[in-house]
Order: sequence, then structure tokens, then C-alpha cells
Amino acid sequence: MTIKRGLKFSKKSPFVFQAAVNIYLKSEIITKIVVWRRSNICNQMKKLILIILTVFQLNCFAQTSKQEYNFNYKVKEVLGDLNKDDLLDKVIITQDTLNENAPYRLQIFFQQPDRQFKLIATSVKMIEAQYPYGRDGYTLEIDSLI
Repeated sequence: MTIKRGLKFSKKSPFVFQAAVNIYLKSEIITKIVVWRRSNICNQMKKLILIILTVFQLNCFAQTSKQEYNFNYKVKEVLGDLNKDDLLDKVIITQDTLNENAPYRLQIFFQQPDRQFKLIATSVKMIEAQYPYGRDGYTLEIDSLI
């Protein structure tokens, strides 16, 4: 009689044969458990690495913030024909007085034939800020320290 591992037993020794079969089955079960645990650990590690990378990516995106402006003071509003279409156009200059640099915003509106104004261009960089280096004469930016 032959078992998968090549062991030969005679029928005269049934106890030895039964013991060998039990050892073989136990070893098969143990190897299956070890293989299952290894694959399970690999899957858990893959999930853990994916979670860590996702959290790291979210943290990186959380650090980049868009600068919010609060243009609360209207400096000047001018009407005139900018594009030579015989319709009055509008230019508005506003200032953010809460910001450390007090930037200006330039907005250009063209009047449509239905007398509605359409925003054509807006810029914060067109006119230099009132305090380009901050109200105290300097600005300390975090990016310059890193």
C-alpha cells in the first residue's frame, strides 16, 4: 500500500499504517493553515498599506489650502466703452482690507445687448497690493522657512 509521500506499509501493521495516515493528514492540515495564515497576513498587509497611503494622501491634500480673500472695500467703479460697441462697460476695483497685504482686485464687465453686465476678466495680481511686504513692512511665510 502506498501513501502520497511514497511510504510503503504492509497490511500486517495496521497501527503503523493508521499512525502514518494520521501524521500525513495532520501535516496536510497544518500546511493548509500555514498557507491560509500567510495569505491572510499578506491580504491584511496590503489593506494596511493601502489605508496608510490613502491617509497620507488625504493629509497632503489637507495641507494645501486656497487663499481666501474678502474684498470688502470698493475703491473705484468706472463706466465707459472699452470694446467700442457703443455699450457702457464697467471696471470695478475692490480691496481686501482684512488681508495682511491688502491686495486689490480688478474686475472688468462688458455690457450685453440686453443691458446685463457679463464678467470678462478678474485679477488679483494686476494691481500691486498696498502692503506687498505686509503691514509691518515684512511678511513671514511658512513656505520660506521649510
